[in-house]
Amino acid sequence: MNDDDTIESREVIEEKIFLIKQRMVDYTVKQWEILDNIKTLKADITVLAEKHDQLNNDQQDAIDAEDYEKADALDLKMKQVKELIESKEHQIKQLSSHNHGQESLKAEKL
Repeated sequence: MNDDDTIESREVIEEKIFLIKQRMVDYTVKQWEILDNIKTLKADITVLAEKHDQLNNDQQDAIDAEDYEKADALDLKMKQVKELIESKEHQIKQLSSHNHGQESLKAEKL
């Protein structure tokens, strides 16, 4: 093997290392985006849970005041908020699964 072959081999190896590093960065950025989305969804769930609690308190006040029409309307709103919470929880599960998939892909590419 002469010097030209050695230089060429080194360049090929360096290019492969560069590509591996680039893929690692890409996968890491994707993971950060997923984790950021999960964080946002969890914050949304916290706000919605607080809203649900407030609606529940308002509903109890309406029942105590014997305003059953208002209590029924609040019950409907509570169900809608609960569905939103469940939807966001489902999204978190999907994103978490996708994040684990990104971790596996990153490990495979090394």
